[in-house]
Amino acid sequence: MSNLDVSSVELISSVRTVPLNGAPSSNDFNQFQKDTISDLASIVVFLNETLLPIISSLSSAAAGGLDGTGLWGNQNAVSTDTFFRDPNGNLYSVADLLSQLSAANSSLLQTCNDLNGQLEAIQTRLATTQQNDLRVSVQNLQDSVSSILSQISSILPVQATQAQTLANQRTAVVGLTSNVAQQLTVTINFVTPYSDNNYACSVTLETITGSGASILSWSKQTNGAGIVVIVSTSSAAVSANVNVVAQHL
Repeated sequence: MSNLDVSSVELISSVRTVPLNGAPSSNDFNQFQKDTISDLASIVVFLNETLLPIISSLSSAAAGGLDGTGLWGNQNAVSTDTFFRDPNGNLYSVADLLSQLSAANSSLLQTCNDLNGQLEAIQTRLATTQQNDLRVSVQNLQDSVSSILSQISSILPVQATQAQTLANQRTAVVGLTSNVAQQLTVTINFVTPYSDNNYACSVTLETITGSGASILSWSKQTNGAGIVVIVSTSSAAVSANVNVVAQHL
């Protein structure tokens, strides 16, 4: 793992001739080996063309868990773009943008409700004073406001769904150090346990100093409490973080 080029994943494979009349000389065995090589090649393509470009675009905060707080709304936004950047020019995360949009929509919804009430009052007054031409113009304006109000109302449930998705995520980061070749058992408890173990989990190892650390396996604890990770380290001084992102299904 220490020699892996993190910018890409490479697969080197070859088909070797089997011994004459040996046990693995059947067509079925050779076809199985070719299928395995083909599957590994597909995995390499996915890692290089799909997964690595996504990981490369994440902010540094994503090391603590992949959720709305670790994803930029638009990393390419110019410094003067006030929608994707704060007054100091810092990028807003997806969580920041959802929070701002929710507040802005709630304020706009209240403003439209107030405006709609005022238009109804004007329309009633015009009807009682026989100013029908002006009344028709006000009616058209009221229809436009009602259309905008309907659009804003339809956005709010979508934001609520996105917020619920973030609430179903669990993230954790646990640091470890080792100066000898050994296997370390790392128990990671979620701050808020799930109600069951029906969740998908991604576990990665981020080496801080040294080399030779890798994840051997991991398993779920009972009742959605968290996971247990088995890490292997070399004899060199190693410092690393175990990053966990979980999503309830």
